[in-house]
Order: sequence, then structure tokens, then C-alpha cells
Amino acid sequence: MNSSSHKTLNTEVSREKMVMERNLLDIISTDGYTALIEGEPGQGKTTISLAACALKGSCKYISYAEPEHSLKKKLSNIEKGEMAKLDVMSAVTGEPSRVFSEIISGLSEGKLVIVDSLDALMYSLKDEGEMRSFLQILYGSSKQKKGSLLFISENVNPASRHVRFICDALVSLDSVEVLGSYVRRARVIKDRDYQIKNRFYYYAISDKLKIFTPSQVYHTQKMKALKTFKRPPEGVVDAEIALGYNILYDVDYSVSDLMLKVFREALAADYLRSGYSVDYWLGPQESEEEVIKSVRQLAGSNIDKLKTIYVDPQEFEYNSDEFLRNIVSAYGRDNAVDIIHLLSQEDFAVKQPMEYERFVKNATKENLKLKRITILFGYSNQEALRIRAKYSNILRKIIIKDGFLFWRSLRPLGNVYLADFKLEKGYVSFEEMF
Repeated sequence: MNSSSHKTLNTEVSREKMVMERNLLDIISTDGYTALIEGEPGQGKTTISLAACALKGSCKYISYAEPEHSLKKKLSNIEKGEMAKLDVMSAVTGEPSRVFSEIISGLSEGKLVIVDSLDALMYSLKDEGEMRSFLQILYGSSKQKKGSLLFISENVNPASRHVRFICDALVSLDSVEVLGSYVRRARVIKDRDYQIKNRFYYYAISDKLKIFTPSQVYHTQKMKALKTFKRPPEGVVDAEIALGYNILYDVDYSVSDLMLKVFREALAADYLRSGYSVDYWLGPQESEEEVIKSVRQLAGSNIDKLKTIYVDPQEFEYNSDEFLRNIVSAYGRDNAVDIIHLLSQEDFAVKQPMEYERFVKNATKENLKLKRITILFGYSNQEALRIRAKYSNILRKIIIKDGFLFWRSLRPLGNVYLADFKLEKGYVSFEEMF
């Protein structure tokens, strides 16, 4: 092979690396990498490191604090963890030379070697110069061996600054405020050989570790018929009926029109799958043809119980009685579900607020009589949303943060959920963020 073709081959390999789809666990367990995962106590550094061990199938865990039985119990609660081989070395009284020997041995065997923690390891060294020399030796060893090296740090030792400088991958764990509650987040700061496509991952730790990747619902994506639509307990149909049928979504401006459209279409499809009739009220910029096509894909071919509606209140000169009479006579079906985009009523609410409130009050009574579940979506600060909030038994909020959709019931108050949309797999799940 000549130098020109060799250069082309290297360029192609480099380009392939740049576009490769990698998740959080791939990043911290890459062969030949020295990685650092850092964060305050209780953020789940050990659990995520063990998840990387499960992904690799085996690892050597050098522990300065946590006992072997505790590590193995955590590993068993991770997907594929029961099949992973975990070799634990207790380093509570160990000398740095013995720890170093164990690291080199694990790397030579092609294992992921986890050091928990970097701070404890470095306390045995005399000064920062010695620390840096020691870390450079470790870094060179990981490059020459088949395995990968993962340090865990709580940033209580100056050595963490050195590892930040030499490491190939750097991930920081923290808790961030979302909808009035704190949820766990991983931030990828460095992935030396690859382009970082997903900077943030959110995760929950309860009986099982769940790590979430951003959904592609912000772009047009392929949709398959829904197989799973896992609602939060506050969002199941029985709870909606028990609380009074009337549900209002306060939509944050971070949620795009496209995202809101997909959310409403998936909700409509799920009600159709459950046997309900659905009246889908189009927003001013929604295409009836596109909505029907999307809902058909999500619900399956049978959408006989779906109606798409667009009624302009201006046609009735913003007269509440005439507007309501037309709606009831044309679309009033018992035990049906209304999914309404409030932007179609915003002019009415702004130009004739008292008449609009009269319409809302009477429409609420009519829907209760017909036992119709009414789900309304309005962007924050819209006048229609403000008026509707007075007559809605249930108030929910949705927001986008770091590319993830979050959901919370504000009235009655519930927990924060991450809405995991994987429509190309026919999957929607609302996951509680502990």
C-alpha cells in the first residue's frame, strides 16, 4: 500500500470515528482510554461505573471504601450485570505500588479497570509533581494495553486537575433543577477521539439504573405503530376521569411546535388504541393531512374514531353561545376525548376575554355532562391558557431541557417524569426521575 492510499484509509477511519453514535457507557469504557467520572457524593458515580463494567462483560474494581458484597449487589441491579465478571481488590491498606501492579495486570488482560477513588489513591503520594509522574505512567500503560482505565473522583484532591488534563474522556455528574425538582444529569466534557453528538444524558437510580439519550422527536422521524405508551400514574385515564375530565397543559416556550405536534399526535393515537373516539383540534399552522398520516402510523391503520377539527371563533363573531352551540351540535360525542391547541382560540381570549371566559365556563359544564375528557395545550403567558386555568381540575407542565422533554403534574402536585419518545421503535414511556 502506498503512502497516498494509507493516508486516505486513515482519513476514512478518522471520519468514521467522528460520526459514530456513542452513548455514555461507550465513552467511559473505550479501549485504550483513560477516563474520569467526577461528581459529588451520592450522584451515582459507582453505579454508572459498574454499568460500564456490565457493558464490557468484565472489570477489575479497585475499591478504597466500598466492600465487595455491596459492589456486587449494585452490579446485579444493572442490566446485564448478573452476567458480568467483577474482580474486586480492596485497597484500604494497600500501597500505591500494589495498586499500580493491579492496574497494569487488569489492562494487560483487556479489562476495564475502575479505581474508586482517585482522591484516595493520590493521598498516598507526596506532592503534585509525584502525582503527575505517576498518572503519566498510568496513562501510557492504558494506551499500550488492551483494556481501559476509569477513575472515579469527588474532586477533593489536587490530582483530579492532572487527570482532567491527561484523560481521554471526562464526564461530570450533577443534579439540576427541572420543574421545581432536582434530577441527575451526566455531562460529557471530553471524548478525545470522537465527536460529541450528545453532550448531556439524564439518569435515574431506583431499583434499576436507567440512562436516557436525547430523543429525535425534534426532527421528522420515522414512526411505527405504538406498542408501548407507558403513562405516569397521574396520567392514566382512570386518574384523569376521577379528577374531573378537564386537563390543561402549560407548554414552556422551549417546546417547539413540532415537538408539541408529535406529543399531541402520540396522545391521540394512544386514546384511539384504548377504544376512545378522539376529536383532534388543529392548531393554526397544522396540516390536517399530515396529522391524519402521523396518527394513522402511530395508532395502526384503523382511525375511524378520529376527527380533525378546525373552528374559527371569529366566524361566530366571538359569540360564546353561538360558538359553543356549533361545537356541541357538530362534534359533541359522549365518552370522547378532545385534544385542543389553544392557539386556535387565542384571538377570542385576547379580543373578548369576558365572552371567552363565559364560553369556557359553559363548555366545561357541557363536557362534564357528556363525560368528555378535554386535554388543552397552551403556551405559557397566553391569555387563553390563563383563563382556562381557572376551570381546569388538572394542570400539567412540559418543558425541554438539554434536548429532553420533561413532564410534571402541578395540580395535583406530582413527581417529575422524563418523556422518553422512541417513535421509530413504537415506544413512549414516562420515566420517574428519582
